[in-house]
Amino acid sequence: MKLLSADSMSRRWVWAILGLGLVIRVLYAGGLGESLWAGDALGYLFQADQILSGEAFFPYWPPGLPYYLAIWKGLFGESFWGITAWMLTWYVGFHFLLQKAFSLTPLAQRLFLQRAALLLFALFPAFVHHSVAPLTHLPVAVLLLAAWVGWKKGWSPWLLGLMLGLMLLIRPASSMVIPVLGWIAWREKSYLWRQSFLGLMCLLLPLALWQTHTYRMNGYWLNINHANSYNLWLGNHPASPHYKNWWLGSHADQDLDRFGRLYHQRLSIESMPASMQESAYRISTWEHIRLQPGIFMLRVSNRGRVFFAFDTFTGARLINAGHALGWLLLLLDAMCYGLLSVWALKGGVFGPKKRVRPYLWLITAYAFPYLLAFSHPSYHLAVLPFFLLLGAEGPINSDPEVWTDRRLLIGLLMWGLIQLEWIYHMLP
Repeated sequence: MKLLSADSMSRRWVWAILGLGLVIRVLYAGGLGESLWAGDALGYLFQADQILSGEAFFPYWPPGLPYYLAIWKGLFGESFWGITAWMLTWYVGFHFLLQKAFSLTPLAQRLFLQRAALLLFALFPAFVHHSVAPLTHLPVAVLLLAAWVGWKKGWSPWLLGLMLGLMLLIRPASSMVIPVLGWIAWREKSYLWRQSFLGLMCLLLPLALWQTHTYRMNGYWLNINHANSYNLWLGNHPASPHYKNWWLGSHADQDLDRFGRLYHQRLSIESMPASMQESAYRISTWEHIRLQPGIFMLRVSNRGRVFFAFDTFTGARLINAGHALGWLLLLLDAMCYGLLSVWALKGGVFGPKKRVRPYLWLITAYAFPYLLAFSHPSYHLAVLPFFLLLGAEGPINSDPEVWTDRRLLIGLLMWGLIQLEWIYHMLP
């Protein structure tokens, strides 16, 4: 009998874990059905219909994902399983990119750890949800990870620039990672910096095409989409909660007794011509910040801690719908995020500083825009692969001195307090 080579066995494991991840996602999507198309997901689908109509529309959402959805809907029409399969292509790409990214770390030869990492993300409830719901976090994770792998592997700067440009149109808040990637490339004297002009041209191409299109469609220049200035205003309004800052993002029309002032001010701005609304939101935002800088800094601190809390969205929505399975998903979410966080902290403390810093810069740059507007644990999904890569820079032995190191213990204590604070605020 012919024995399988180690490479062949490794590939089989990669494909087997992908198959398991796809089965889990199909079962999850089948169980929830079109209830997955709610909130932001419904907004993206609606904007896809507007794009297909060929008529001028108010670009509230970033255009990247609506255009991606419009491709499928234009070719095959709207069906739940069709859209779900179209979104699952992002998970397939993520799976193989994660495997490739891990192979570039010092633990590349530790095949067991590679399989464990792929399995963790296959089972991670937050990633399961974002693999089937039409939302932007997983596409951004894929494009950011692809840019990282491409830079390490020496892909064409044209391709890297195009991927980052598309990422910007899918989720404009990811913009801060682009100059940081350039800074990292310059620090490491990478070929990418020497050919940065080529990459920059490709990065700007999708943005220029969209900006030109919106100007021709509506007659005014727009900062990609309207939601950016609105979200900044919403998170810094005097009536906005100091900790649960994100809540108004999906509940701004509720509890008018408490948020009536905000609601009426928003109606006043929305009554203006569309070309004036962005400016009105920005002026109002910075006026609030100027008058209450202490409140702004408090909210920035709160948003930072919220960003690094574990994501309760997937489990909580099932619990609220009366599904007992939600409690299991809540526990699994906390376990997966906890493993990744401890792994990343260990790598950050003990890994070589030269190799650790780029990951820390990238994670910080991605989080920064959310500190200014509003934050939620779901927003950290795109950088969780970099938690994994950061952890791979540290030791994997079980030396007691590692786990008694003061820096690691302080980091674990701070992380634990962030999770407890989040749980406290999530309690009814």
